[in-house]
Amino acid sequence: MIDTPGSGFVPAVVGCTRRLVATRRDFVANVVQGYVEAIHFFKTKRTDVIPLLQQFLGFTDRGAVEDAYQFYAPQFQPLPRPSAVGIDKLVKELARKQPSAASLSLATVSDASFLDELERSGFVRTLYAR
Repeated sequence: MIDTPGSGFVPAVVGCTRRLVATRRDFVANVVQGYVEAIHFFKTKRTDVIPLLQQFLGFTDRGAVEDAYQFYAPQFQPLPRPSAVGIDKLVKELARKQPSAASLSLATVSDASFLDELERSGFVRTLYAR
């Protein structure tokens, strides 16, 4: 997780070090797959998700939670590829506290190979075909 400055920008980031990728690639692949499965669960299991959101958000108003679900469910990509615009915003936020972060780019901070592997294997297609 990345702690960004309190400017109101809250990124959705799953991250780790390159060292972890090099030494525990299988572990990182499993985390990424689990993240993709969690997105699938959120998008496709509304009747299970709504009560969980109520519980973990502490909302008693089911209608408000359903409205939030209606808004957010379509926002999640089945295969969550990093966004160049999103990475740029994140880099600018990080650079406020760490000026050296300003030189970071999409290519230097992201590794989509795990997502590519899930796509090539047909995992996501099979997941949503169920």
